[in-house]
Amino acid sequence: CWIITRLAVFLLKKEFNITTNITSIYAIYKAIRETIYQYLDKMYQTDKISTKDEHEYFSVDESLIAHKNGRQLWLLGIINNSTKEFRIEASFERDTPTIKKFISKYVETGNIIVSDGWGSYNYLDNINSGYLHIKHIHGAGAFGWGAQSTSHIESIWAQLKSKIKETY
Repeated sequence: CWIITRLAVFLLKKEFNITTNITSIYAIYKAIRETIYQYLDKMYQTDKISTKDEHEYFSVDESLIAHKNGRQLWLLGIINNSTKEFRIEASFERDTPTIKKFISKYVETGNIIVSDGWGSYNYLDNINSGYLHIKHIHGAGAFGWGAQSTSHIESIWAQLKSKIKETY
């Protein structure tokens, strides 16, 4: 839809203060849009991720996709490590309240959340969070294995970023 495309181009230009020509901005917008449509078809689902068993493993992570003039745009992602069903949202924040809201929106309590060592996940260590938490400090060489790792969500980031880079 032409109006939505022009609006998106306008917002990209305004939010990130991009001073290049409209053709380049449109190409960036188109690449991001097509990549998200192709690889992240579950992006706008608002229902909880389904589970087959109790206490399933969910990997959660955040990935920087754009930054300009101190402003950062993050993708927040969570995936059921056994069914591979996932949800992704874009956010300008990745603080504890944002992460907490994101996880509770898509994952029933009682499941196991696997994360890296980013401080916003520390609330999960509290028994009252409703989740079991496995934390891997990547800087200390801890990455986990199989369902108890963040490799599932990291794989989605790699696919997304490689598709965006292919466009340029």
